[in-house]
Amino acid sequence: MQKMALAVLLPLLFVAFLGGCSQTAPVPRETTETGGTFEEWKGKIQDDPEALLHADKCKELMENTLLSCMQHEGFTLNSIMEITDFTADEPYSFQDAAQGGCDSALAVGKTHEPEVTNIQYGTDGSSSYQVVCSSVCVWWQCKEEKESNRGGVATAGAGEVWEATLVGEGGNAYCNGRFIEDFGFTVTMDSSMTSAISRSLADLSSHTVRGNGKFSGSELVDVQSAYPDSCTLEGTTVSNIPFRMEAYYTAGSGSPIFQIWVRANDTLIGGRVFMPAQNSYSNIPAEKLNLMGTDFSTPGRVEGNWRAVGSDNSAHGTFVMTLVTSSTGTHG
Repeated sequence: MQKMALAVLLPLLFVAFLGGCSQTAPVPRETTETGGTFEEWKGKIQDDPEALLHADKCKELMENTLLSCMQHEGFTLNSIMEITDFTADEPYSFQDAAQGGCDSALAVGKTHEPEVTNIQYGTDGSSSYQVVCSSVCVWWQCKEEKESNRGGVATAGAGEVWEATLVGEGGNAYCNGRFIEDFGFTVTMDSSMTSAISRSLADLSSHTVRGNGKFSGSELVDVQSAYPDSCTLEGTTVSNIPFRMEAYYTAGSGSPIFQIWVRANDTLIGGRVFMPAQNSYSNIPAEKLNLMGTDFSTPGRVEGNWRAVGSDNSAHGTFVMTLVTSSTGTHG
């Protein structure tokens, strides 16, 4: 019965996700992990190379689907992975849900058919382990709305220039060392983020803005691993990496948040952990960052927290984003 229950996980996930697609307000990305950690379970199933391989494939599938889904102007994503050891009581479960971009009510034409990908291993009883996962992306194109409309994409104020500084730290479960993060970027908005923030805070509806910028900085080793035979940290620097930014209002934990996604085709955060014994790296560079603006008390200034997205890189910290030039001239 347990194997049968897990075997129906994927169609149930698909149906449940479609039922939630009527949601029209963007929400932050939420992840839920139960039954231990992914790395712990990789250790448990290492006696079955095929199960281990499929677990890694599931992890890669979920990350790649997230990155692909985030490229669309509006999207909802739901991914789930379960690993079961039939000699144990509790399986491992990881769920990842996200919604971004414009309100689905602003979709141009019909919402595109869901993109569904899944992986299954051991469902036929060939192993004492079972690995199943599925990722579902629903996306749409967005129509621009005039500045006077609610819930739309702000169109006035093109030419606003914002600068940001990001500081923080990063690490990895394999090492007890630490990276120190020091980054910054400049972005020119397609429309007014100042207006979008003030309107969103006033009417509690989402007003999406986008822009293009350049990203520079360093992720350098602050504290090297105490176990160099097992792993070592490697830092990196980047300069003038082009990126696309998208920001929109969402509610979270009873307070307003401006969700800011920084997405590039090249590495933004690139520190890595090298494992000599395996001659391999345990993480990959991140090309996406999530900035959650939570403090808007000073006009022309946004403060909040940031984190790397879409890799095992655990880089995170705080940021300050400041309006440098408005559509009518220098701010201040």
